[in-house]
Amino acid sequence: MNQVFVSWSGGKDSCLAYCKAIENGLKVRYLVNIVNDDGIFECTHGLPASFLKLQAQAIGIPMIQLRTSGEKYEADLKSLCHRLKLQGIDGAVFGNGDVKHEWVNKFCQEAGVKAYFPLDEMGKDEVIKQLVDLEFEAITVTAREDVLDENWLGRRIDHDFLTRFNELKGIMSFTPGGAAGVYHTTVLDGPIFKYRLEIKRSSKELRNGFWYLNVIEIGKSLKMGLRSLAYA
Repeated sequence: MNQVFVSWSGGKDSCLAYCKAIENGLKVRYLVNIVNDDGIFECTHGLPASFLKLQAQAIGIPMIQLRTSGEKYEADLKSLCHRLKLQGIDGAVFGNGDVKHEWVNKFCQEAGVKAYFPLDEMGKDEVIKQLVDLEFEAITVTAREDVLDENWLGRRIDHDFLTRFNELKGIMSFTPGGAAGVYHTTVLDGPIFKYRLEIKRSSKELRNGFWYLNVIEIGKSLKMGLRSLAYA
């Protein structure tokens, strides 16, 4: 069984990629999350690094949070890959996200690990549909100001969300790929979680053209009727 780590942002794509990787027979040893040099916030969605740690604990899998930024990013990530190879980990799993496959493949080849893209044949709509059908609970945590207002923050990702967002895309006349990065999500619960994460206090902030959900206080709560999957 090939041993891998999953590139983890805490959002819908990385979560579904984790599930698909295990369905495809891969052994996931770690979640790898990129955080800023100060270690306070993760780099992708601006969430507290502590929140991502709680996600890993709720799933029951170790997380590595790599502190890096800017020009150091690629070298630091390669160094981590080399260290993980010493533990027998020879692959890396990625979601669709907004990162170019060409760059990922080139990076992984240079780092000596195999890149896996378990969502590669799935469009963004299909990712949402499968996530919802599996009964994951995900919400929006960033929204691009010129497309979505602050009321989209904290909104649950469900079939209604997908319908309304696609209606908006039609009105806005998005170019192919133009919807990428308009919003980002995080996952609070699902069949791979031992308990549900609950955002008890938050605020909304506009900076650099994006609305952000600032998570202030996080709690845990009992799961409510979700199916259980043997992904741990």
